[in-house]
Amino acid sequence: MIPKDTIDQVIHTLQIEDVLSDFIKITRKGSIYSALCPFHNEKTPSFVVYPATNTYKCFGCGQAGDAIQFVRKHKDLSFPETIKYIASKYQIPVPERQRTDEEIERDQKAEQIKAIYELAADFYVEQLNDTNLPAAVDARIYITSRLSDEAVTNWKIGFASAEWGSFAKFALQKGWPESLLIESKLVKRSDKTNSLFDFFRERIIFPITDKAGRITSFAGRVLPGENQQVKYLNLPENDHYHKKEILYGLSKASREIKSHGNVFLVEGYTDVIRMHELGFINTVAASGTAFTTEQLSLLSPLTKKITLLGDGDNAGLNAMLKSGKRIAEPRMHPYGVFLPKKKNPTDAFTATEQA
Repeated sequence: MIPKDTIDQVIHTLQIEDVLSDFIKITRKGSIYSALCPFHNEKTPSFVVYPATNTYKCFGCGQAGDAIQFVRKHKDLSFPETIKYIASKYQIPVPERQRTDEEIERDQKAEQIKAIYELAADFYVEQLNDTNLPAAVDARIYITSRLSDEAVTNWKIGFASAEWGSFAKFALQKGWPESLLIESKLVKRSDKTNSLFDFFRERIIFPITDKAGRITSFAGRVLPGENQQVKYLNLPENDHYHKKEILYGLSKASREIKSHGNVFLVEGYTDVIRMHELGFINTVAASGTAFTTEQLSLLSPLTKKITLLGDGDNAGLNAMLKSGKRIAEPRMHPYGVFLPKKKNPTDAFTATEQA
């Protein structure tokens, strides 16, 4: 088993343009690189590499991800094999110890659940783009009124229909066993009918990734006008996901945070995405929880300066003050930006652009 510290060192050291240039010819164009896509046949380059976020995207076939995902797909490697491969490139030693049978079983199950999450993310994206689902059309109109089509695609935003068991049925048809689907928390079993049903229904879906860019959970936002429901619903925690240890957007933001020596900490998922769209890629958010010491430990190796950008209401101000006190404890440097009343970063910047 590869130690977590080693994995973190590999992730923070690698530069995507260096890694990908071992496999494909990339050409610099300003702040980005372009290439012929290795995942499908093409004559005109549609494959783009973004050094600022350590990510890539093909606008021809839709393949997208980070350096680790690229190597895994290109060389058909497991996650540990990929870490070892990239570590060797940067001459990072990879210490290992003999794993117990329980650890092997646990890690295998974790990999399977993350594969289910990847399947679910693609499924929700397809549903968001399904014009035969009226609610999906409404969801698409709403989300693209706040974010660009490119952002919706790059962040894999999707939609869960109102049907009780659409994903459960889809995943079962793909061969996934009920036990793993239930353990993933995306599927539940009804005590009354003994049938399977989806955890997310009629919600806009935001995949949540770990700092390596792998999907580790989901959050679902209720459609506008559904005031009787909780606005955001987070997937319950399991053995493989603890929300206090996750910062939304960190896999895309870490390099810019380190480069700028500063991070913007916002509250919402769309706030992070909107800030990235506007060029503030060094932006992250707590995943449906108050800012924690575990999340602070993710940022402290990257920067000592954290700028809090909260919603312009009393709740937002109180959250900023509470987070500021926690940040100041280990001699970090908290700063605060106060937004206009009743505005969050998404609303404020959208309104500024439209003015």
